[in-house]
Amino acid sequence: MVWDKDFRASAVVSHTSADGSALVVRGLTDVSIRAGGDVRKEVASGSIYPDNAHLDALTPQGSFTTYDLKAALAAFGLYKCITADVSHPGFLVYGQKQTCAGVASGSVHDQYQIRAGIVVARTLQVDHRGNASLTYDFYAGYDGTNAPVVRNASVALPTAASARTPRFSMYSLQLNGVTMDGKRSISIDFAPSVTFEGADSEVYNSVVSLSSMMPRWTIRGVNPAWLTTVSGLTGVSAPYASSYLKLKNRNAAVDAASHIIVNTVGLVSWDTVFDGSIASPAGVTVNVDSYFDGTNAPVVCAVDQILES
Repeated sequence: MVWDKDFRASAVVSHTSADGSALVVRGLTDVSIRAGGDVRKEVASGSIYPDNAHLDALTPQGSFTTYDLKAALAAFGLYKCITADVSHPGFLVYGQKQTCAGVASGSVHDQYQIRAGIVVARTLQVDHRGNASLTYDFYAGYDGTNAPVVRNASVALPTAASARTPRFSMYSLQLNGVTMDGKRSISIDFAPSVTFEGADSEVYNSVVSLSSMMPRWTIRGVNPAWLTTVSGLTGVSAPYASSYLKLKNRNAAVDAASHIIVNTVGLVSWDTVFDGSIASPAGVTVNVDSYFDGTNAPVVCAVDQILES
């Protein structure tokens, strides 16, 4: 027997009962699914070895990272519940079969299906001269009938799974109305906390829910003047209307409605005030802890935006 099962990251699809049609997210750099097994082993009667092993629980979960920010935000936002019915399969992960020179044709690929659970944003990252990426975690629950994760073999890839996707780069950042130059990297850790609940000694969790999301921005740059222009040591509030990150679609003009703007409301605080050497510009690090101001969500991502009119 000759091994020929070379499957690689392809696309993820949201086709939940809340979706009118399948929403395909491409531009993946990686995707993983972990079973999350909890095995119980115990020793007794003075033995140094366990005399049994039992599977107590399975909490399947995974993650994916994509450059296709527009499609990902359209499909999932910052979080989305996974639901399924007869005409809506839920959340799908595709593994594309490779040949010696690219993707194999036909219905020869793998699909992993999740009918219940949640997808949540984990991090948004963009570096100087780099492409922005967005990482999501997903958690599978039990719908009462089907296993949380099911592998379907010999399927076709979703339409346009290998089509070209846009790339977004760092454009401008403003906090409390102050435009910040000298940026080297910006990351948002959404810090989601997901709760799993089960009962009746069932191995699978039947309740999977988002219990909190506490976003924190980390902004690294090479401009010590931020301590004067942006905020003093004690920090400053960053109101929603004048605190945002603009991400530019590399293939579009600034006045085209093709870009992404991420607004926030939060508290600006200092991490590194000055970190210098004789060989490179001194670095600084500023954080923003986002919160709900009673009207606006802590972080709001808008696609198809104009950067400059």
